[in-house]
Amino acid sequence: MVKVSKYLGKKLARRFRAWDADGSGYLCEEDFVRRARLVASAGGHDVGSVRHLEVQEQFLILWKSLAGEAGVDHLTVEQYCTAFAALVVSHPDGFDAVYGPFIRASAGAVDIDGDGALNRRELRLWYATHLQLPMGVSDHVFDEMVPDPHGVLPIEELVGWVRDYYFNEDPNSPGNKILGEVEP
Repeated sequence: MVKVSKYLGKKLARRFRAWDADGSGYLCEEDFVRRARLVASAGGHDVGSVRHLEVQEQFLILWKSLAGEAGVDHLTVEQYCTAFAALVVSHPDGFDAVYGPFIRASAGAVDIDGDGALNRRELRLWYATHLQLPMGVSDHVFDEMVPDPHGVLPIEELVGWVRDYYFNEDPNSPGNKILGEVEP
């Protein structure tokens, strides 16, 4: 069993709450299907379109990996944290194999101009749909992380920040600021 630090546990529990949009206290496959639909639609992709189905496939790969790791078809917050840590955090290869492609697909869905980077508007869409966080958080992150206010955030840089979020215990690291403040 993977040991989850108190700080990582707080970060994972926060992500669980964002995934649990209906407040049921558990996650199921439908939560991931709905979120994929929401993200794809925000990027202008119709439900059932090739792009929507590509995004949904990555969301379902993540879901099936988490559920398979836990050996259940519904995840409680504790099961989610344990499965996520075992699958993604216990070794960087897990991040590269499952979570990196998931983030790329999700961010790519809202990359409306297709330049491989998110501008302020596109990052807002990603924050609102994928992360279920207020626009103000995305604006703060954009201002902090993108020096040029008219600049863009390359999707690969975003993937790096997400990696940092899960692998770095320093609350002041750039990745640990992408979702707003999390107390250590």
